[in-house]
Amino acid sequence: MPRLMPQKRGANKIVSKQREENHNLAEDEKSGKRSKMPPRKLLAQCGAPEELDLDEFHPPEFFDHLKDCATLAIQDHCIINFQDWRDWRVVKIDKALKIRVCGFVYHLTFQAQNGGGRVHTFEAHVWQNTCFRRVNRVRTVSPFTTIW
Repeated sequence: MPRLMPQKRGANKIVSKQREENHNLAEDEKSGKRSKMPPRKLLAQCGAPEELDLDEFHPPEFFDHLKDCATLAIQDHCIINFQDWRDWRVVKIDKALKIRVCGFVYHLTFQAQNGGGRVHTFEAHVWQNTCFRRVNRVRTVSPFTTIW
């Protein structure tokens, strides 16, 4: 039968002290004083999806970045389906959603044209970190649908 280790004295005091500090930080935040914790607005932004408005003005680097993500997704799609990725080119990015994680996750819906001139619509999830980019998922929406 396993022996239970005795609990250290004062362990409950440490937990209650941490709760008290958290409560004091929350009160400082309400009263407008500076606290050690970042504001709750910044904490809520991490992981919250943000739809990117493609109609408003953005610098050209912004669209080049999204186009690079879409091109990487096409390359991944072609490798899986044994096609030559050089035949494909991105025509238009329809929708983009950005989620802040450790880096960013982009949910893209875009149109690409194959070598025969037929336009296909793709959905892709691309994760970009400070060091690399990786395609999590890519699928064809039209002219035929594939599963993830």
